[in-house]
Amino acid sequence: MTAKGYLNRSLRICYLNTQDQVIDAQRIALEKRLKLLGGEFTLHQVKGLTDPSFSPCDLLIIAAHKLPADTFPQWLFSFSKKIESQGFIWVPALIISPASFITLKEVLNRAIEMNWYFDIMKEEHLDSMPIRVANLLRIHDHLHEMKRYEESLNALTNQLDQLTKTIKNLRGS
Repeated sequence: MTAKGYLNRSLRICYLNTQDQVIDAQRIALEKRLKLLGGEFTLHQVKGLTDPSFSPCDLLIIAAHKLPADTFPQWLFSFSKKIESQGFIWVPALIISPASFITLKEVLNRAIEMNWYFDIMKEEHLDSMPIRVANLLRIHDHLHEMKRYEESLNALTNQLDQLTKTIKNLRGS
């Protein structure tokens, strides 16, 4: 499937900077890499999940590299609740954070319980961004496929129920 995929539109990558007022070398390097992704993507900077330009969004890239390590787990869980409250297919996220192994180990069990696809990447690994983006976009595509399958299955179940009722009526039951 091409990057345009099933959507018949350019894929939209949204970029959220948790510290939008801070401009430093790290932010400039990240934003330069985002622009280099190119391809069949459009990149949109958003202020948050309620930003009108957020939807539709196929992938959310979050610059959380300025969040203190001790607040990162709580921020992650709070952000996942906001994603969950959207009520539609969750947008996968690539989170740029300096969170350490110890910090991420603290979120392991809750991350397993969350029904949200995300990846956490350190700034030193920005070179791996294209593959991470591709993987998360494929996950998003699979989520949409599963929704289409569910809708088809529901439609077939409704048709079967109608046929069963019609047969019962024809038999005079």
